[in-house]
Amino acid sequence: MPDFKAAQGAVGKLFSGALSSNRFEKWRAGLAEELAEILDRYAFGEIFWRKALGRPHTPSLSEGFEIEAWHDEWVLVGTPGGAAHWQVLQAPYFPSWWDGQSDDEYWRVSFLVPNLVQGHSIDGEHDEHTHVVPSIRRALWWTSPGGPFGVAPAGMRKLEPPAAIFVKGEGGVHLSFEVVVSLFIP
Repeated sequence: MPDFKAAQGAVGKLFSGALSSNRFEKWRAGLAEELAEILDRYAFGEIFWRKALGRPHTPSLSEGFEIEAWHDEWVLVGTPGGAAHWQVLQAPYFPSWWDGQSDDEYWRVSFLVPNLVQGHSIDGEHDEHTHVVPSIRRALWWTSPGGPFGVAPAGMRKLEPPAAIFVKGEGGVHLSFEVVVSLFIP
């Protein structure tokens, strides 16, 4: 039986600070083999942005975002009176996200996507791609850094990159998304 308490502690250690690629790789290399077997099926990441951009006007930072995740699953289907053909289905994952470890310069929302399946197919033609798509909730106000009379950059907030699409191999996955502002240019 997997040691879920140890896995929970390892994940807590990973998210105890800013989640860089370097930090993720060092953490991953230090995992005991039995923990790596459990945690290699997960994607770990964060959404981050400079505090100068303000924050979602919500009780918690994480309530300002949504994360969808799924993988493409190729299935052979038949049609009445027709030949069988390949069709792609979207099999959902159920990510979780929460307020991350913010610091003096950045706000952070941490997330994980569990139970990822390896996406390499035997024939190489039908690899199953995993999609992780975070978004800023619509119709949501953002507070200015200086309070109601503070100055925040004018423009539309968006995530860069807008999504991550990959074929899951062996090992855990690290993802980062940054909130940026696209300036309005008349």
